[in-house]
Amino acid sequence: HHVINVSKPNSHMRKVAVVGYLCESADVFNREIDVADPEEGDLVAILVAGGHGSVLSSNYNMHGMAAEVLIEDGTPRLTRRRQSYEDIMAPFV
Repeated sequence: HHVINVSKPNSHMRKVAVVGYLCESADVFNREIDVADPEEGDLVAILVAGGHGSVLSSNYNMHGMAAEVLIEDGTPRLTRRRQSYEDIMAPFV
């Protein structure tokens, strides 16, 4: 999967592994990719996420589902907003 650092798109590139933070050790988006100087708190975009998109999303470990953006003809469109804690808990209250 191609990954870009939205926070610092023109920074020095570093080779990194991009992995999920919740699932198994096999939850790897890219084992070795150049990304612009990633640091904690940066916003990164995983382009063409394949099976890691909304189809396989869940609230595993009570984490909200990520926002998703579709870019069509250069125009971004929010297709799913980030899920809040209240969204996760709504079915149980």
